Amino acid sequence: MPIGLSPALSDALSPSVGRATVQIWLDPRLTRKLLPVAELPSGTMSTLGSTRLKSPTASTMRTTVHILRKLRRAKDVVEFWSFFTWYFELGGFFSTVAISPVIGAKRGIVSRLTWIFNHTRAKVITIGEDPAVIKAFDGIVLSTHKTFLDFTTTFLFGEGAYIGRRLAAAIMPMGSIGRKWSGMFIIFRRGNFKKEGSNLTSSIVKMLQGGPRGNTRVLVFPEGHRLPRRGLLRLRTGMIRICFDHKIPVYLAPSEGGEYILNEAAMMVQKDMPYVVNYAGTVDPADYQTWEDFYEEVSSRFSAAYDAACRKYDEAEADLGRPNRIRQYLEDKSSGL
Repeated sequence: MPIGLSPALSDALSPSVGRATVQIWLDPRLTRKLLPVAELPSGTMSTLGSTRLKSPTASTMRTTVHILRKLRRAKDVVEFWSFFTWYFELGGFFSTVAISPVIGAKRGIVSRLTWIFNHTRAKVITIGEDPAVIKAFDGIVLSTHKTFLDFTTTFLFGEGAYIGRRLAAAIMPMGSIGRKWSGMFIIFRRGNFKKEGSNLTSSIVKMLQGGPRGNTRVLVFPEGHRLPRRGLLRLRTGMIRICFDHKIPVYLAPSEGGEYILNEAAMMVQKDMPYVVNYAGTVDPADYQTWEDFYEEVSSRFSAAYDAACRKYDEAEADLGRPNRIRQYLEDKSSGL
């Protein structure tokens, strides 16, 4: 049954046909719901609009993707803690105890740390000087600190001892016992340098003179903090000042890539990734008249060497042909995704 409309409404609905009569027919199947179906002249468009129905498929897909992301995240966290607990603590400690009586304490801890690093299947890339140069170096080796994996890289830095915070030792108690026993670990409490500075200096000088295990180089992370992402923090002055005052040579060897292999902030492990070390040479404090000049030289050259390591890393990562999941996770987290 047709319903006549006023000429004004007719013009609004179909302006191109003048004052033609526009009829609205009621579909017999929908009369109880009073849903009109407009029948307009040929060649005109209906401006009555339509109702958009929410697709249950889209909602289901979003829910599924959310669940899969949660499951993948849970898998990453389990893999991280499994790797950390076994290699850094239980397995690492007992393997050190088993082999040290045979090959010696220092050789045992170096073998254990190398074993941990190798299980990441990291692809070590070196730039700068010949890596063999550092094995003949006696003094302090400065490198970047991005991850706990840095504590396993002593084989890349002439198998020297290294300095670590008391908190790091507490987080890895079983592993730290083995490293301390082997004479490969000097522990200090950060933030209390004025009180413990003389003891730390004495320990370093004693170790560089040979010590009980014959260590003549010490690996130091001069930023003072672990930074689990791209970038450098300002180098702290304490260790560099000790080197200047006691005329201890400094070897610059910043690295890049460890934070994309084992990342505590993301709680993720990613294998088969590049690890770049830049053997950037020595800075001898005997060549500088003032402490300020020495610090500036160390800081500027260390920063330039790190930038070069980052460029090499980006080239190596591009050749992988697959995404860097840890980098993507950190970027998404920083942007609030």
